Amino acid sequence: MIADYDPAIAPSEIAAIWHSSWAANNPELAEAAPLAPLAERAARELETGRWQVRVARLGGRLVGFAATVPSDSLLDQLFVLPDAQRHGVGTALLNDAKLRSPRGLKLRTQASNRDGLRFYARHGFLECGREMHATLNVEMIWLCWLSP
Repeated sequence: MIADYDPAIAPSEIAAIWHSSWAANNPELAEAAPLAPLAERAARELETGRWQVRVARLGGRLVGFAATVPSDSLLDQLFVLPDAQRHGVGTALLNDAKLRSPRGLKLRTQASNRDGLRFYARHGFLECGREMHATLNVEMIWLCWLSP
């Protein structure tokens, strides 16, 4: 189910998962984050090697991804297509990221992302900071997990 990113996967496919999941959880903000800039960012992060990406497939279909920045112990992105959520995909991606991050992980999510906050809390993440998102002007919560 979880594998290394394959360069045959277009950055736009990664961005489509990102956008679909984010827009489903944030319909009021969806217009503020169109697909094209996400595709450009995914391409840039993959091209520069900043992101280490792992992908999830169900029945051969690409349904999710996790992008970490190992040098910063950062889980930068974790998204699962809406129709593949609640099937263990997010948990599998998160557990994989934790295994690859022996020093622990940090991430940030919107304060309004109640499902995400509950998900991360179930997996041992604790709040470790807050800030406003630079472009969306929404409150973000930093979450931290320390490896046992």
